[in-house]
Amino acid sequence: GAKDGRWSNPTNWAGGINPRQLDSLEFPGELQGTGTFRKLGQGGTLVLSGNSPFSGNIDLIAGRLELTGSASNSLVTLAPATTLAGHGEIRSLVASGAVVRPSGGTLRVGEGFTLDSFSRLEVPLRSVVDPPVRAGTFNPGQAVLQLEYEENAGDGPFTLVAADEVAPGTAFAGLLEGQTLLLIYSGTPTEFRVSYAGDPGHHVVLTKIRVITPPSLRMRRSTPGEITIEWPLDPAGFYVEVTPQLDPATWHQPGSIHITTTTNNYCVDLANGDSRYYRLVRLPANLSR
Repeated sequence: GAKDGRWSNPTNWAGGINPRQLDSLEFPGELQGTGTFRKLGQGGTLVLSGNSPFSGNIDLIAGRLELTGSASNSLVTLAPATTLAGHGEIRSLVASGAVVRPSGGTLRVGEGFTLDSFSRLEVPLRSVVDPPVRAGTFNPGQAVLQLEYEENAGDGPFTLVAADEVAPGTAFAGLLEGQTLLLIYSGTPTEFRVSYAGDPGHHVVLTKIRVITPPSLRMRRSTPGEITIEWPLDPAGFYVEVTPQLDPATWHQPGSIHITTTTNNYCVDLANGDSRYYRLVRLPANLSR
């Protein structure tokens, strides 16, 4: 049972407080012993703020778990549709279809931190020295990386995960080593590059490359029956889309695009008299089209 703020050997409990029935509460005491501690309850949040010597498993089956204390001897497993938040310390972490959202400091994982392709890591871009995550071995597992901008974060570079080792051949979804992503950073489109071999060797680091100034889309009459739509080659990665009506489902790339030494251009035949709408879209640099 629970006595003096301690929960001992949860799998052997005969009475007292059953952690499988917890809804939303903070437990500032200790988890002790071995076994498995499970958190259920679809909408509930359990906050573990104490320093626990518990050496068993902590299984998040449903809802949200926030760690602000220490369970440095425990393996934490996250079931699908659950969320782990906080800045506590644990031994290992395995997420399956879950969200990991470090907050309030650094989430410390002494040994392995493993995500799968259905999971998401949400980390802030911030100016402080301590990274959002520290881990022994980090395996991003094709998970989604979601970045959140913090005001006055500076220009980086930003260490997202400080690891002793990043599992070879692993990456976030669509972000292989050295590839880039475009963020609206401080209100401005900005290109960043990701590396899994950042200083001092295995940190996941995001480095700012440049601010992107979107090109202008220009139209000019080239012949009495044609107009030419053109935009500059630099910055690269922009392409034109057309639609006969302002329906999101109908935007598509038109026919052949001609490239000169300085511009991309596309000729439009005005003979049929139909109205059309054009826009420039930037394809992320880590994808191909």
